[in-house]
Amino acid sequence: MNRRLQLLFHFTAASVLGYGLYYDICNVKPPQEYLDKSINFGWKWKYLTFIDANIQLLYFAFCCIVDILTSNESTTANRTTLQSIRDTFFSTVVFPIGLFVCVTFWGLFAIDRDLVYPTILDTFIPVWLNHVMHTVILPFDLIEQAVCFHRYLSTPKGLLLSGGAMVLYALWVFYIAYRTSFWVYPVLAVLNWTFRILFILGCMALAMVFYLFGQTLNSMLWGKQEIKKSSKKRKSKKTA
Repeated sequence: MNRRLQLLFHFTAASVLGYGLYYDICNVKPPQEYLDKSINFGWKWKYLTFIDANIQLLYFAFCCIVDILTSNESTTANRTTLQSIRDTFFSTVVFPIGLFVCVTFWGLFAIDRDLVYPTILDTFIPVWLNHVMHTVILPFDLIEQAVCFHRYLSTPKGLLLSGGAMVLYALWVFYIAYRTSFWVYPVLAVLNWTFRILFILGCMALAMVFYLFGQTLNSMLWGKQEIKKSSKKRKSKKTA
């Protein structure tokens, strides 16, 4: 993809996410009725949606820096440190967690919205902001797969990092519940401990599945081109 268009896409994604987070932090004022049912502990950082939105913003802002300082070469050869950091961050955290947030949110929303997004939230969170946090991240990450080559780690390492990210968040959720007796997500409040553990393990497994999906998609979009370019470089070295 043209380098300027790639930069434009990354800047657009960062701007949309940045404004969404700014609005969420500065303009969303929950009513007392909602505050009475929630807690201040952990602030917005107790919600994976908020964490993920910040992760996505950090990634796309970082991509803008990478676009300006490096080339957009689509092979594993001659990768810069910045590109390697970008690739690992995207493949193991940004893409799997981004898809996880979107798919699980709308999946549970379709089953019973009160499990993840009680109707009271509609009174102070605009519809467009809900979509910035739970919808547009999915097309942004899919477009990113198509416009920018990412070098994936070996499958075991990638799965370990993706699963590890979900483990860290699960521990955070359990710690909040331990300290405050408050479950971040209502669905966890209605489950017993056996099903809570199974639910968390299922979430970890789903994040790993999304890592494998991203790896497969990356290979489908860029694998042949990468092999072709790498083989050309090897041939040119032999003839030299």
